[in-house]
Amino acid sequence: YPLDCLVNDKKMRKMIVVESTRLFAKDSFSGVSLQDISSVIGIKKASLYNYFQSKEDLWNEVVENISILYSLYFERLDSAISDSSTFEEVVDCMFVEIEEIVDLFTYYAFSIIQTNHIRCDKCGDIYNNQFLKFSIDFITEAFDKCIEKGLVRKFSTKTVATFFMHSVLIGMNIRIQEDMDREIPYDVKEMFVSLKEYILSSAKAGI
Repeated sequence: YPLDCLVNDKKMRKMIVVESTRLFAKDSFSGVSLQDISSVIGIKKASLYNYFQSKEDLWNEVVENISILYSLYFERLDSAISDSSTFEEVVDCMFVEIEEIVDLFTYYAFSIIQTNHIRCDKCGDIYNNQFLKFSIDFITEAFDKCIEKGLVRKFSTKTVATFFMHSVLIGMNIRIQEDMDREIPYDVKEMFVSLKEYILSSAKAGI
């Protein structure tokens, strides 16, 4: 099997996952057919079966990608804490990454809980563990590490981390609404500038 064919197959599989999750975000899991997905990608419906056995199989890969991509974000953040000499450097790195996470994960993350699979056990676990509990706990731990390292004075890390993650989810939702051509009175970049200032001021004040 030629190497270039393997590379092309990998790219096509990724494209299918990306485009299908965008459709899921707009029309819900049950509102999207394999024909819809193949039409957007520009291939025949039958060709999808070369990559996925069913729509449910495709859904499962989307879910799996969420965990992988999200974990990579936190690994990079953890490395930044080890390498940084000031709290400001950690926060700067955090927000470089978070702007990417909003753009990249909009359809791998928050949008998925808007589908009819909201009651699906697997999706519920992802929402509770990945996007809320796991994320808040990890950010809290990251802030605590900064305190232990002497980069910043003690502050209410759990409260700030919770506010941070809910803002990320809002940013993701805004991206979805914008993609659906809806007028949104918020700007994601401006929101994160304000959020960054909030984190730095809270840490400086020790609140």
